[in-house]
Amino acid sequence: MRVTANHLTFLRIILLPLPCILLYGGPEAKLTALGIGSLLGLTDFLDGKLARRHGSTPLGAFLDPIADKIFIVALYTFLSHLGFMPIWVAAAIFVRELLVSSLRRKVPGALPVTWLAKMKTTIQMFVAALVVAVVTFPAYTVYFLLGAGAILLLGGILARLKGAKFLIVIFLSLTLPCLSFLSLKHLILVLSLVALGVTWLSALDYLKLALSQISLKDFLKIIPGALWPAIIIIFANKAGDFWILIPLVVVLIFLREGLLFFKRGKIQEIFPIVFFVLAVFSLLIEELIPAYLFAALVFLIFENVSLFMAARPALFKN
Repeated sequence: MRVTANHLTFLRIILLPLPCILLYGGPEAKLTALGIGSLLGLTDFLDGKLARRHGSTPLGAFLDPIADKIFIVALYTFLSHLGFMPIWVAAAIFVRELLVSSLRRKVPGALPVTWLAKMKTTIQMFVAALVVAVVTFPAYTVYFLLGAGAILLLGGILARLKGAKFLIVIFLSLTLPCLSFLSLKHLILVLSLVALGVTWLSALDYLKLALSQISLKDFLKIIPGALWPAIIIIFANKAGDFWILIPLVVVLIFLREGLLFFKRGKIQEIFPIVFFVLAVFSLLIEELIPAYLFAALVFLIFENVSLFMAARPALFKN
């Protein structure tokens, strides 16, 4: 049987829980999580090559960007829950991802994908792996940063970057080892800010183009839905034993956003606003958080199934 791009994308989604669970183990388990996570991240590069070689399918065109977002939101949710990364960094990244996805549905035609936007997911994965490495083995921080700089430089060479893009890569590869002089806390903060900065910088062109084509009223309608996963991840420190529902809910929110490209109506636009308001209300009365998470999970499961059934003819057409 020939391995296709879709097989690798499915593999990335199915095996994602494994490195997330291993992050809660000892150093050996975390190292294993780092290795598995790196291999899963590599499949993002490989499935792209296979898609270009054998041709893309409607299912693959849908799954690949969704798999990337699910990979990032799940990973950053667990990293923030473990205290490896500030929770507000993960929240701000989620807002950007959902905001741009929502704008893509609102703006007539396709928003162009910039070079920085293509690099965004790679940098997010790269930072996450580096954070896990330095937190688990702080004594080897300088070696991890030297290795990261070398990998970054090699990647720039293999990608045949030129001009300003390659100069940026050289600057970053030389800067990374210098960060070893920082304390572990400040190093993680700097790395987190790099991921956050690149994530939002890559959104600026999208925001500028979208705001020129839709009304401010339509833009404001998107905001509550974009903030929805950010509010939910804040529950992590308040949900107690129910926190495990948080990554499930957040992942389903992003899956729902992808499926809305195939079917959407006024009722689908209202749901995120309602659940956002209820999430804010639950923050004020923390005893309601478990009930809210269960309700959101059940709703998202049923709606995703409904949206998927509606999208099936488009996803599986020949």
